[in-house]
Amino acid sequence: MEKSTFNKFFLALLSLELVLEFIHLQWAIFIVKPAVTSFIIYYFYNQTKEKPSVFSKSILIGLVASLGGDIFLMFPKFNPNFFLVGLVSFLIAHLFYIRAYFQNIKSSAVSNSFSVKLMVANPIVLMSLSMYALMKNDLHDMKIPVLFYMTAITAMGVMAGLRINHTSASSWKKVLGGAILFLMSDSIIALNKFVHPFEYSNLAIM
Repeated sequence: MEKSTFNKFFLALLSLELVLEFIHLQWAIFIVKPAVTSFIIYYFYNQTKEKPSVFSKSILIGLVASLGGDIFLMFPKFNPNFFLVGLVSFLIAHLFYIRAYFQNIKSSAVSNSFSVKLMVANPIVLMSLSMYALMKNDLHDMKIPVLFYMTAITAMGVMAGLRINHTSASSWKKVLGGAILFLMSDSIIALNKFVHPFEYSNLAIM
């Protein structure tokens, strides 16, 4: 599948999902939301299957785990345990994303200065610390699981940022942008669940 074809299908699926979230058509969301991530997995696998690497395999496993997280987080209203299972699924995903980004950095001949690393890492760490401070008093028995998860997603964001100069500028910007969007999306999930539920939260998360 060509990139332009993927972009069209992906934007169509994503747009449909956003509309469904807006009108709260739950049965259709159960179908379309997993389809969005499944389509990304299908495209990524087909683009990398001829020349698999530690990087591509790790990203693929991370995407599959993310799909599991997407599915489990649709069902906490039926059973609260699904939220914790979804959290674990995304935790696994972040560990594999970290592995992929670390491999990217490790295989590079470039060495960034400490000041560059700090410049990239500090905003991401500060964002996560601020979010945890905002909601820690509302976490109760979920305080430790959420802390573990936030540590993992923060590490994922930092590792995405630390790929600077170890890969192309385009790849660095896109992966870092995706990591920051992931952080923002998960922050909305946490605020909606633990601090203050709000209407159209699922739309904002997507």
